[in-house]
Amino acid sequence: MTRYFLLFIISFISFALKSQEAGTEGFKGFDKVLPTKANRQLQAYVYFYQQNVAMNMAPENDFLKGQIVGRLFGTNTTTTSKSIKALYAEQRAIPFFIYTPSIFDGKATLRASFEIDWTWGDVAYGTGGNFGSAISADQVNLQTQNLEVEFVPAKYWTINVGLQRLFDTPHDLYRTFFEKFTSTGYRLAYFGTDGVGISVRRQTDGKKLKAGFYKLYENNVELNDDVSLFELNQQITVSPKWNVGGSVYYIKDNSSGKGGVSILGQGYSSPLTTYNGTFRFPLGADPYKSDVFWVGMYFSRNEEMMLDRWFMSGFVNYNMGSIRQKAAGSDSYIKSVSIGGIAANLRADTVMVRLLEMR
Repeated sequence: MTRYFLLFIISFISFALKSQEAGTEGFKGFDKVLPTKANRQLQAYVYFYQQNVAMNMAPENDFLKGQIVGRLFGTNTTTTSKSIKALYAEQRAIPFFIYTPSIFDGKATLRASFEIDWTWGDVAYGTGGNFGSAISADQVNLQTQNLEVEFVPAKYWTINVGLQRLFDTPHDLYRTFFEKFTSTGYRLAYFGTDGVGISVRRQTDGKKLKAGFYKLYENNVELNDDVSLFELNQQITVSPKWNVGGSVYYIKDNSSGKGGVSILGQGYSSPLTTYNGTFRFPLGADPYKSDVFWVGMYFSRNEEMMLDRWFMSGFVNYNMGSIRQKAAGSDSYIKSVSIGGIAANLRADTVMVRLLEMR
């Protein structure tokens, strides 16, 4: 009996080994076939940083929950002390997603960017951005920066619709390095943020034209209490080194200060103006309407900093408009404020290059 059992075991093992060899033929090295072409329809980029801070400045506004708001040497929500020291760690991730469906043959692109950040151990189980890393986490804190679609209806033309970048520049907002925004045009001195609306661009080698409409605040949809921005900006290349441009920006504000950031609100008499370093108009409680224009010109020389060592740019921008208020018991708006101001700036840089001779 034992003899037949051993014979059965040996026959079974032999059959299993032959079956395994027939199926895999053993390991013969890694496959050297090149991978298939990457899917370029969807691209994703993530900017992430972690920083640990030790400083003698700390926020003191309970409503803003530790966020620092304001400008140096002006109104802000911080205090500076010789006896206390703020020690904390924070991190931020900004993911970018770009989706260009092949079915549209490059004529439509969806862009989305978000922000997720917190200070280590701040809060949990709440709602609001810039927080969410305390024990158990689960904070609703995804902040949407951009969500827009770009259409290419014809050669040289693009149309962007949705929540998009709002910069005071003639350059393509999604195909230009940030350094160029801060060195040409108005250098983001007036508008350098995000806004919802529609913008139309036409760009050739010698001309860049941009027109846009943005809804800054809608407030009540059934009332005429919106804040809207209109933009027209064009730059012309007059020679390989020199560019000149001009623009008109117009804000129509019928909000009487409705909307805005947290408890600070928005508008000419909002406390937010002092945090931003601008003039706060003493308008009182009467409702207002306003029309404000910025009419300007700018130029740049060697804006790519590649044709020679010298770079130059400058602008002049005139701000004008009026504010009209309706007094209690009145049916008409009467001008209460006239706005007028001018800003000019000139910048020149040189790039020093040392050539090393290899011997």
